[in-house]
Amino acid sequence: MSRPNVPGLPPKKDDTINLSRPLNFLYTRIFGETQYPEEPDKVWLEERTNFNKRAIVNDPDWKEGKTLYEQIEMILDQKAMPFRTWDCCSICCYGDSFGEKFFNSLLVPVSLAVPCLTYGLAEQKLGLSPDPIIPCLKCALCIPCCSCCWMVSNLRTLNRELHEVRANRYYEFILTCCCFWNPLGSQLLTLNTYMNATKVNPEWWPQETQGDYDPLAIQKQFLEDWDEELKLD
Repeated sequence: MSRPNVPGLPPKKDDTINLSRPLNFLYTRIFGETQYPEEPDKVWLEERTNFNKRAIVNDPDWKEGKTLYEQIEMILDQKAMPFRTWDCCSICCYGDSFGEKFFNSLLVPVSLAVPCLTYGLAEQKLGLSPDPIIPCLKCALCIPCCSCCWMVSNLRTLNRELHEVRANRYYEFILTCCCFWNPLGSQLLTLNTYMNATKVNPEWWPQETQGDYDPLAIQKQFLEDWDEELKLD
């Protein structure tokens, strides 16, 4: 035990074990000293504002008719995905009609039994495939290669970008890898991806994929070029 402070004597030494010191030492050795910004408020605003939103880019007069509060709300980057993973507990309430609510309720057992089907439906909703069959088979055939990890993560990243929510494909990959070992994790992630894909407006798609775009055009062009090379050889 350390002695208490006694008047006239030097202050006692703190002999308690502090684990933060070796951790801070390792952190500074690897990443260097932490540099705090001189204007933290300015850095906070730069990290949380987004002037590249569709509503701002496509409308040069986006400020007209809006109050100052509405303009600030417009530029702040605080959007979230409309459907969260555990919203499946109340999925029967999603939909405007009884038919939509009944269909969404059936998605839970379907996703738990055949998650590749909801993945294919999500690709179709995002305009990446003309039907859900091809991506469903692709996901099923790649299961030995852990398709539930790398295929779903890329689709989730695209989904978040279309919703103008911050996306990081490495974070999504780590998330799907962690959920892969959970018996219900990967199935609920595919359901989450599909439900968010249903909220995507086709006008949000990239300009080159709008109109009469054929999702299989790239594959067809690749096969045609490969066939020409074979004939030339």
